[in-house]
Amino acid sequence: MYKNVEDAIKIESNPDLELYFQWARAHEIRWDKIEYPVLFPPGYIGSRAIASIEPEESIITVPNNMLITTKIAFLSEIKHIYEENPDLFSKINPRYEELILITFLIWEKCKGSNSVWYEFIISQPVQVEILQDWSIEEIQQLQDEDLEYESQSQLSAEIKLYSDWKQAIEKYPQYFQPNMLDYAEFNWAYKLIGTRAFVKFVPHWTLAPIAELLNHHNTSTFYCYNFPNEISESLSRYNYFEEDEDNDEDFAEKIPITTINCKQLLSINKDGNENIDESLRIKYEKLIKEAEKIDDNENDGKMRKERYQQPNILLIENDEKQLKIVAGLNDRYEAGSEVYMSYGRDSNKRLLSVYGFSLKDNKYNYARIKVNLTDLSSNLNQIQYMINSSLDGIYAFKIRERHLCLDLLRVIRALKWSNKFPEAAFFLPASIDLEIQTFEYAKNILNRWISRYPTTYERDLELLQENPPLKLYFALVYRSEVKKILLKQMQLIDIIMRLLMKLKIGAEIEQALNEELENSEDGLGNKRVIEVYLDMLK
Repeated sequence: MYKNVEDAIKIESNPDLELYFQWARAHEIRWDKIEYPVLFPPGYIGSRAIASIEPEESIITVPNNMLITTKIAFLSEIKHIYEENPDLFSKINPRYEELILITFLIWEKCKGSNSVWYEFIISQPVQVEILQDWSIEEIQQLQDEDLEYESQSQLSAEIKLYSDWKQAIEKYPQYFQPNMLDYAEFNWAYKLIGTRAFVKFVPHWTLAPIAELLNHHNTSTFYCYNFPNEISESLSRYNYFEEDEDNDEDFAEKIPITTINCKQLLSINKDGNENIDESLRIKYEKLIKEAEKIDDNENDGKMRKERYQQPNILLIENDEKQLKIVAGLNDRYEAGSEVYMSYGRDSNKRLLSVYGFSLKDNKYNYARIKVNLTDLSSNLNQIQYMINSSLDGIYAFKIRERHLCLDLLRVIRALKWSNKFPEAAFFLPASIDLEIQTFEYAKNILNRWISRYPTTYERDLELLQENPPLKLYFALVYRSEVKKILLKQMQLIDIIMRLLMKLKIGAEIEQALNEELENSEDGLGNKRVIEVYLDMLK
């Protein structure tokens, strides 16, 4: 249950916001159990429940005719502009829907009170701040070079998009006056859509009046587009995803990230080996088949995830349908609590990149470490083979709080495997001695990575207690949460290494595990993670 936030303060609405609310109610948009704007600690604006909200209860409903969509925009009086510039406003451009809405918003904004959407437009923030607007000093507080590069790339991409757009639209001075082509106007619409549009589970890119008032959280409160009495559910939206797995899109990379499969790992081990006798040759032949099988299964899994469509969902527009925000099965909001919705399965990296904020205890968060493959091997022949085969690139590994870093462990294990170990131990844990070596190496890699940070996790927590400004607060949350995940992973590795040493001298698994976790912080959570690994080891 979401509890009453005692320190929250109701802010007086400005005239534009009051006009917006009157307009929305007159057009049958409903949000009867929430109030806005409310100031929540540490200093952001959100929505508050004024009465209890129960699971599966609709929080906001917006009729179909009140949705600002790419279809509405395309069929407007500037339709010919879209049709005459297909390079920008058709499917050949992956960002065409975004550009259609940007153009439409600028067009409608310049109509002033003559616009059908006037009340919505004047209520929107004049300036939306996202990561690309942070100063260099503010971005450096994230202690993440990847996000620094992402913000630069994000801004460069927007400026290129603006340049292409302006070149096309300035051909229509009878519709778009010079002041409408200013970068500030484009930037306003671009950010408004980027931070407030509904995209995945609606027929068209959509702005939904009033629905933008809810902040994001790891809640099961969700949006849907369906008939008023239709049952709403979101549990099947992410089949093939683990319960806490993110759905981040790719980020810009200063140095390209390389991927490696099991067959390539086997090639490195084999071709980096100078002494292949008959028994080892037979093992390699068997391992080739196993590598191909694992790679095929993993590729199939990725394809299923990418192609998956939620069953029983027809994203077909209908005048009787509504966009609804619905409390999830496990969500109950008591009066006085902040009311949220889920924007998606976003890590803090993506939340910062797109929206400019980060969350404590984000279940979809991860730490991302980057390693040159040559740093994962101490075998000079393997390293030379990597270089000769162009496999000596940068590899990225996601480390999650409630999981062992199995991808990293598999790479290290495969590079350390030799003929003295069973073939079953090449890709999976099947040799205690090899596992001890693998975990020792993984711990060293993580130690080296976390030692690069200029502040410790403990210092970040102290700084968070000093009531920092909001952007610094989000930066401190971001970097401390990453370090927390890395430290948690190292704690798990330490526990497993001690377990392996006990198993090596004949201890019983269950007894050894219980002894290790008896006085461990978060013993139950650690046990779940470790038991998954031990089941593989058996």
